[in-house]
Amino acid sequence: MDARGNKPGVDAQFSLEKEKLAFHIRLDKGEEDIQIIFAYPDKNVIYALANSKNFEELWSNLPKELYSVI
Repeated sequence: MDARGNKPGVDAQFSLEKEKLAFHIRLDKGEEDIQIIFAYPDKNVIYALANSKNFEELWSNLPKELYSVI
Protein backbone atom coordinates (compact mmCIF):
# COMPACT_ATOMS: atom_id res chain seq x y z
CA MET A 1 0.00 0.00 0.00
CA ASP A 2 1.11 3.51 -0.68
CA ALA A 3 -0.92 6.09 1.21
CA ARG A 4 0.55 9.07 -0.61
CA GLY A 5 -2.21 8.94 -3.21
CA ASN A 6 -2.49 9.91 -6.83
CA LYS A 7 -1.86 13.27 -8.43
CA PRO A 8 -0.51 14.41 -11.79
CA GLY A 9 2.44 12.15 -12.60
CA VAL A 10 1.64 9.67 -9.80
CA ASP A 11 -0.41 6.56 -10.58
CA ALA A 12 -0.53 4.12 -7.67
CA GLN A 13 -3.73 2.27 -8.46
CA PHE A 14 -4.54 -0.89 -6.49
CA SER A 15 -3.82 -4.09 -8.38
CA LEU A 16 -3.86 -7.75 -7.39
CA GLU A 17 -1.68 -8.67 -10.37
CA LYS A 18 1.11 -6.08 -10.21
CA GLU A 19 2.68 -3.81 -7.62
CA LYS A 20 2.06 -0.15 -8.43
CA LEU A 21 3.93 2.18 -6.10
CA ALA A 22 3.46 5.94 -6.16
CA PHE A 23 7.22 6.54 -6.17
CA HIS A 24 10.29 4.51 -7.10
CA ILE A 25 12.32 2.90 -4.33
CA ARG A 26 15.39 5.04 -3.57
CA LEU A 27 18.05 2.45 -2.84
CA ASP A 28 20.68 5.18 -2.42
CA LYS A 29 18.66 6.49 0.56
CA GLY A 30 18.41 3.07 2.18
CA GLU A 31 14.81 2.42 1.13
CA GLU A 32 13.74 -1.17 0.55
CA ASP A 33 10.75 -2.88 -0.99
CA ILE A 34 10.46 -5.83 1.35
CA GLN A 35 8.20 -8.71 0.40
CA ILE A 36 6.75 -9.19 3.89
CA ILE A 37 3.27 -8.46 5.16
CA PHE A 38 3.38 -7.43 8.81
CA ALA A 39 0.45 -8.80 10.83
CA TYR A 40 1.31 -6.33 13.59
CA PRO A 41 3.25 -3.05 13.45
CA ASP A 42 6.73 -2.92 14.92
CA LYS A 43 6.43 -1.91 18.59
CA ASN A 44 9.34 0.55 18.28
CA VAL A 45 7.61 2.37 15.41
CA ILE A 46 4.39 2.62 17.42
CA TYR A 47 6.36 3.95 20.41
CA ALA A 48 8.02 6.60 18.25
CA LEU A 49 4.70 7.66 16.73
CA ALA A 50 3.01 7.89 20.12
CA ASN A 51 5.82 9.73 21.89
CA SER A 52 7.09 12.26 19.37
CA LYS A 53 5.89 15.87 19.54
CA ASN A 54 6.70 16.80 15.92
CA PHE A 55 8.09 15.43 12.68
CA GLU A 56 11.71 16.18 13.53
CA GLU A 57 11.43 14.34 16.83
CA LEU A 58 9.62 11.45 15.17
CA TRP A 59 12.27 11.19 12.47
CA SER A 60 15.04 10.97 15.06
CA ASN A 61 13.08 8.44 17.17
CA LEU A 62 12.15 6.02 14.41
CA PRO A 63 14.11 2.75 14.58
CA LYS A 64 16.75 2.22 11.92
CA GLU A 65 15.67 -1.43 11.56
CA LEU A 66 12.43 -3.28 12.13
CA TYR A 67 12.87 -5.83 14.90
CA SER A 68 9.61 -7.68 14.34
CA VAL A 69 10.80 -9.01 10.97
CA ILE A 70 10.69 -12.80 10.97
